[in-house]
Amino acid sequence: MIVSHDWRFIFLKTRKTAGSSVELALSRICGPLDIITPLMPAEEQSLRSGRGPQHYIRKGGPPRRIRSDGLPRVDLDTDFYNHMRAERIREYVGPRIWRSYFKAGFVRNPWDRMVSSFHWRWIKEQDKSPAAFKRYLVAYEKDQQPLWSTLSIDGTLALDFVGRFESLELEFRRMLDQIGIREPLILPFAKTETRPADARDYRIFYDEESKAAVAKHAARDIVEFGYAF
Repeated sequence: MIVSHDWRFIFLKTRKTAGSSVELALSRICGPLDIITPLMPAEEQSLRSGRGPQHYIRKGGPPRRIRSDGLPRVDLDTDFYNHMRAERIREYVGPRIWRSYFKAGFVRNPWDRMVSSFHWRWIKEQDKSPAAFKRYLVAYEKDQQPLWSTLSIDGTLALDFVGRFESLELEFRRMLDQIGIREPLILPFAKTETRPADARDYRIFYDEESKAAVAKHAARDIVEFGYAF
């Protein structure tokens, strides 16, 4: 999650929509007062070429535990953090900044997103079969939470721009144009190693039961963003 005072934009990071890649690219043009939340330690160490995490801690108090990369851990009750909902970001930055800054985020076909999340969660498991995928859907039901819940406030879309993962490069350029960023920013490939090439077609993981289960949980995303299986 990024709040850029230099460029007057807020980037809301949604789950499994290439949010880390977009954040890493945007951090290259962030200024010294911008808010940048931490990524996973491996990404911070190997992929970050712009500014690192800064100004995401909102209060003092006892020292936080330190991560493996030397950064303080986030307090989810008080700090800025990855995957924050729009409502909480508005509360933290205040109404003036929220109203006047350009707000952007990305969405993804929910059936494809669940297969991506499955390979991320199941990274240490040998079994990556459709049967294992159905077990994942039961074990990690929270992953099926619609992206709409992050991007909306009181039932209304809270963003000025919603890009689609399915045309990521094009949508990323379109977002930069609308913000007014002319510098050519390259999207790094973060978290792409967990899903093998033979699993790119998400439909092979579904039967009618699992397809309906995801449709039930992601009904708002399907309606609001026009997705279909």
